[in-house]
Amino acid sequence: MLELTDLGVNIDVLKKDINNLKLNEEVELKELYSKWNELDNNIRLKIGKVFYKLVLQGDIKSLLFIKKKTNNHAVYQKVV
Repeated sequence: MLELTDLGVNIDVLKKDINNLKLNEEVELKELYSKWNELDNNIRLKIGKVFYKLVLQGDIKSLLFIKKKTNNHAVYQKVV
């Protein structure tokens, strides 16, 4: 399975960004990952799919998938 690190995502930066969220705060990945705007669109799509699967599988325990918006962006909520 493709990993976030395979796509150039710095896991430590991502974890820091997740930890900075307030409890129950809702966020899209593009708002969460501070390097998002530096990435090519194809890479963003791949990262989004991998991140979504990791959250659903429980590998990212502090976030919960809550919905997909009409633009197909996933929304997550900080739960821990």
